Amino acid sequence: MDKRQEAVEETRRRIVDTTVALHGEQGVLGTSWEDIAKKADVALATVYRHFPSLDELVPACGQQVVGIMKPPTLEATRELFAAASSLADRIKLLAKSQQ
Repeated sequence: MDKRQEAVEETRRRIVDTTVALHGEQGVLGTSWEDIAKKADVALATVYRHFPSLDELVPACGQQVVGIMKPPTLEATRELFAAASSLADRIKLLAKSQQ
């Protein structure tokens, strides 16, 4: 990868990192494109160039969150939930497994 491509990827990563952080602080609906640009230290047009709409930005953030959370595999989930008798029990067990 050449230096130009590396810079593009770094900018994209910074935008996604910033967006994930802002979504955690302010919520998805409470985060503006301007907030993202300012905190990522890029021009607003740069954010739009990388992510023309939420349809592109939200999945990129979701991929990052999945990488951070490392959800259990389907098989591990079956084992984890084997003793759970309700949705509330499954949620508690899942949350505990992420600690």
